[in-house]
Amino acid sequence: MCDVVLKAIFNGDILPWEQKISRSPIYKELSKKIEKEREFFMRDMSKEEKNRFDDYHCLLMERNSEEFNNCMFQNFMLGISVGMEVIEGKQKIIEDYGV
Repeated sequence: MCDVVLKAIFNGDILPWEQKISRSPIYKELSKKIEKEREFFMRDMSKEEKNRFDDYHCLLMERNSEEFNNCMFQNFMLGISVGMEVIEGKQKIIEDYGV
């Protein structure tokens, strides 16, 4: 199994930073609340204010996405580092004990 996953990552079939949309009830509830608040604030705005508010919202989303991508990358690198240490440790045991 591990060999298959590593090959898929190497070949680009699995992208560790690929984002999946959460299907949790908490995520759905937060999304509804965010949309409700957005509609509240935009209700009495001029067209220009709505455009600026949309731009602001998009900037926040981009920043959050960048932060998430950075966390995913760091976690992936940490996982790879742990895997490399495990493989090196296994190799040392094989060399030391002839297993």
